[in-house]
Amino acid sequence: MSKIRTFVLALGMVAASWVAFVYTPKPLYAANYKPEVTLAQLMPKQFGDWKSDDLMAEAIISPDLKASLARYYTDTLSRTYTNSQGDRVMLSLAFGADQGRAMQVHKPEVCYVGQGFKIGTAEGVHLSAMGKDIPAMRLVATQGPRIEPLTYWIRSGDDVVRGWWEQNLARVKYGFQGYLPDGLLFRVSTVGDDVDAGYAAQAKFVQEFIPALSPKARAMVLGHAF
Repeated sequence: MSKIRTFVLALGMVAASWVAFVYTPKPLYAANYKPEVTLAQLMPKQFGDWKSDDLMAEAIISPDLKASLARYYTDTLSRTYTNSQGDRVMLSLAFGADQGRAMQVHKPEVCYVGQGFKIGTAEGVHLSAMGKDIPAMRLVATQGPRIEPLTYWIRSGDDVVRGWWEQNLARVKYGFQGYLPDGLLFRVSTVGDDVDAGYAAQAKFVQEFIPALSPKARAMVLGHAF
């Protein structure tokens, strides 16, 4: 083999290795990354006519579910907010630093079924806050007499996504940029058989919650593009 051919082959191998290195997505954050400020610190406990009900005892979480949450999520937050109209909205946030295929944020359709709920058909909707639209999903979860309508969206990097297709599309898009994005599940829900009233309370909560956030908290919930 001539020296020139050997050199060309070696150069090609180096170039291929470099391309593979550059275009292999890498987590935006290290596996043990912890935000400087927790979700509990970022999210206001009181805003407008809403305030967090500190007397609500936290739900008892089984050890296996707690271990699962610790595996998939970097930080989580659950609160119940009430207002003077008697509305009670449960807020649940789950932040994951690594949104690779195996670690990406789980949709409620998966989590609720795992807890024994039956799930209705999810419907795509748009919520409004600060004069902008937020794409979201709505569905009803039932378990015995408990009827829980809920609204959610997933932030993947700076994109707000709905459903499996959009979630994976965002992951691939950021992969072409060379990294795996972080992500957050935003979910609000109410309990009651009046589903329309529940959705209305959730929409009102979101409309008033988003403007009350600091820029840093808003970026955590909706991305820097909002």
